[in-house]
Amino acid sequence: MKKKLPALLMLAVLFTLIVIPRPASASEYTFDVQRAKLTTSDDVLIMTKSTSKYDEVWEKAGVTDPKAKLDELKNSNTLAVFYDPATKCTVNFSAKQSQDIVQKFSFDFMTDEEIIDYIKKDLDADPDHKLYSNPEITTEISVEEFNGKRFFRLFIDSMASTDDMIQKTYEYIYGIIINAQIIEFECCSMNGVRPDESFIRSLVQNLSFTQVYTREEYDEIVHNARVKLMIIAICFFGLIIFFIVFAIVRKRVNKKRIKRIAEETAEFHNKRKAGSIPDDLPVRYTCSCTYNEQTITAYMTYQTWIRFLPVLIPCALLYIYLMYSMFIRNNTFIALITLGAGIYLLYSHYTRLERIKESMKKHYAANPEVTVRFRDDYFDVLGLGAISEYTYLQVTSVGHYNGYTYVYIGDEKAIYMLDKNTTPGSAAELRAFVKGKKKTSLSKAKK
Repeated sequence: MKKKLPALLMLAVLFTLIVIPRPASASEYTFDVQRAKLTTSDDVLIMTKSTSKYDEVWEKAGVTDPKAKLDELKNSNTLAVFYDPATKCTVNFSAKQSQDIVQKFSFDFMTDEEIIDYIKKDLDADPDHKLYSNPEITTEISVEEFNGKRFFRLFIDSMASTDDMIQKTYEYIYGIIINAQIIEFECCSMNGVRPDESFIRSLVQNLSFTQVYTREEYDEIVHNARVKLMIIAICFFGLIIFFIVFAIVRKRVNKKRIKRIAEETAEFHNKRKAGSIPDDLPVRYTCSCTYNEQTITAYMTYQTWIRFLPVLIPCALLYIYLMYSMFIRNNTFIALITLGAGIYLLYSHYTRLERIKESMKKHYAANPEVTVRFRDDYFDVLGLGAISEYTYLQVTSVGHYNGYTYVYIGDEKAIYMLDKNTTPGSAAELRAFVKGKKKTSLSKAKK
């Protein structure tokens, strides 16, 4: 457990560094997708989909059930909820897009009368309002200008039924169509008291746009997005097809390779039995190793991490990029789940390696010594309670780490030895010798 403690502490530190939100301006909020920026006074509270249900801001805003409010936000087009302690007014800030809105594109291309008619038709299509069929609903619709942009102002006076009670309801909505989207501020009161309109007007007054597109610019953006999406789709499905073809080809190649290895191995053993390959062939290299905690730890490190660095590094970079993207886009909940899953996988992998190490130490406790003798036609392994002989065609890879040379027979099985006990010559010469013999064996097998 002492060995695991530093790793766990490091993970905890990384978790803290990533999760703690970065400080931002207390009165300025940017909505990148909507190309909008909103400034408020410092005492105004803001709640979004990424706000924790345990945040004290909900209580300050008078929300008794934060979870229900968060569910409502996640199932709606609401981007943020603003609460003004001075007026006790809550304003929902939302944005949405539809085919009809895209066709309208902007209020800049509509007269005041056309804007009012559009809002009336939109209300009549809403089953909650039904302007022309419900005499109990009265509305006021007008067009007002804020910062050079025209907004519609809608006031609705109606009766709402809740929990078998009929209550007087007042609702203010300010909105604008710009950049092929409709952006709205909505304030509703169901307690029979008409809300203070000053707060919602101040929000509209302080709304600005970081980018306003022309229809041509927007069409070009949509076109480029479609092209990128098509390229991504082609690459995605292309990769799937590539991996399927690669897997099929690799399976066939491996099948042929296994068949060649089996044939050559059988031929080698037949020659050995017949005496065609004598026992007294000169030994080119002799290596020895003791299977103890040091050698097993080095092997597990190489087998698990070092050997797969070409795959692990891109995966780690992709994971970090995904985490960064999720936090930047305020997908905090998903990001925390992903982070927790990553930490759990690392911890599970670490504990699994510890168990394998202990199992290996017990397995080789009785016969920990191994000697490997490399000859021109084959190599043999003495020790570990048995004697084995291998051809160089059976070697799948040769590696080196922390003073040890690894000769793999298959993907998992490795014969490892101390480089300092390699005689004669150096470890580099040994690896070059084994790789050369493997290459020669492959060339002969293909003929």
